[in-house]
Amino acid sequence: MDRFFDRANGALALRHDARLLHSKSRPEAWETWSTCNGVALPVRPWQMLEHVYLILQAAAAGLGVAMGWWHMARDEIASGVLAAPIGFVADGSRYLLLSSEAASPRVIRSREALLDWMHRFG
Repeated sequence: MDRFFDRANGALALRHDARLLHSKSRPEAWETWSTCNGVALPVRPWQMLEHVYLILQAAAAGLGVAMGWWHMARDEIASGVLAAPIGFVADGSRYLLLSSEAASPRVIRSREALLDWMHRFG
């Protein structure tokens, strides 16, 4: 982590030369994080990959710092493969469940089962 973070006044901060890993599936993630935390992001090296999963894998390989969703990173964090040294910040993003079918009993049961599963597993 010392390659990417400095400890200033007891708090971790991104180093000015830390490579930020961006995903095409959520290219605004670093800017959103910066706004939510009131932290300016100076110009620094960065790399764009196709999906959040790929930037998490690149971070695990030591190629830079990734900004990802907790639910996609939690197993790697729990196992020690990844770390969240600055933590997670709610940014207002949400998931939507859409169906091409009207709200038939089958669709309603499926929706409720999915929501139940999501609540159980975070």
